[in-house]
Amino acid sequence: MYSVNDIIRYSEIAPDEKLSVFGLVNHFQDCSNCQSQSLGVGVDELIKAGRGWLLSYWQIDIKRLPKFGESVTTGTWAYSFERFLGHRNFIMKDASGEVLACADSLWVYVDTASGKPARAEGRLVDAYPIEPKYEGMDYEPRKINTASHYDECGGFYVTKYQLDTNYHVNNAWYIQIAQEYLPDDFVPAMIRVDYKMPAVYGDKIYPYIGWTDEGRIQIDLRDGLNKTYALVEFAEA
Repeated sequence: MYSVNDIIRYSEIAPDEKLSVFGLVNHFQDCSNCQSQSLGVGVDELIKAGRGWLLSYWQIDIKRLPKFGESVTTGTWAYSFERFLGHRNFIMKDASGEVLACADSLWVYVDTASGKPARAEGRLVDAYPIEPKYEGMDYEPRKINTASHYDECGGFYVTKYQLDTNYHVNNAWYIQIAQEYLPDDFVPAMIRVDYKMPAVYGDKIYPYIGWTDEGRIQIDLRDGLNKTYALVEFAEA
């Protein structure tokens, strides 16, 4: 496992002085990017090769969000590569070793010129050590069953500060956007995201909110043609 020791900064916390969900997701993403850099297969190498890893799916389980100033260790590892897909786990622990949050993720290896999947092989993939799949979480099905009805919640345009090095809206922002439509007293214990297509600068995103029979809240972020950018699902404990 590749790991990073850190503290929770003021810029990462919510009004309750705990790490925000947006901050948690960024800790996970930063950890995986740092691992790639340390292995010599980071952003610059991918750009030179015309390749990229696009996130297709998250499941994030939250047990406790750490407080401002708390020491944490964030870890990540790849556990499987198949065809053009990569599977990766994440974990965050406190100073005592208690698991605060964990995640499963599915990534698609793409040819950035064509936008099509490319076989996950060669130096840029072989650099990652394969470790066992994390056993400390209950894995949900990959497919998110959609709610039977959604209500439209207006719309907004993608801004430059939401973009990543692929000039797409960063993965964490879809979750941050979706959280705006949750009830104030809703505390997510699990988040799932199905990323369908990337939004870019100037796109207009239309959020739709729906409730499942299990009491989960879904925010379907769509374009003007009713196609989904990302479907974000929140579940309470």
